[in-house]
Amino acid sequence: MINSEIVGQFARAFEALREVCISAEKSSERREVKRIALHSIEAVENYMADSPPSSYGGNLRHGIRSGADAPELATEELVAYLDQTWADVQTYLSDLRYEEDSDAWERPPLGRALYVLRHTQHHLGQISRMVDHSHDPYGLCHP
Repeated sequence: MINSEIVGQFARAFEALREVCISAEKSSERREVKRIALHSIEAVENYMADSPPSSYGGNLRHGIRSGADAPELATEELVAYLDQTWADVQTYLSDLRYEEDSDAWERPPLGRALYVLRHTQHHLGQISRMVDHSHDPYGLCHP
């Protein structure tokens, strides 16, 4: 039961990430929106791995590069990475159990899943604010 609820929350977060990745093309903040979206997807990939990464940024599992020197991804590449990571998330969550000492991480698998879900939602809010601001020339939505 709890797994299906968590899967549903991730599904909605990934759907929203997909929407902002696609709509970013129309935003004056396109590059920054894509950078934050990539960071969010990368965090999901990293936190659902069997062990913590030796470093963050660089080469990711699906052939995507991140970090300050990485080229901007085309929208299609970013959405493909999102879709591949979503498939990985579904596999990870299908066997999710709360275990205190289950692996090399300081957090149990359920704790990591909840953390990265909250992290993704935080960045979705950040992106939404940026995109909304770019379409709000009078500053009515933002102080």
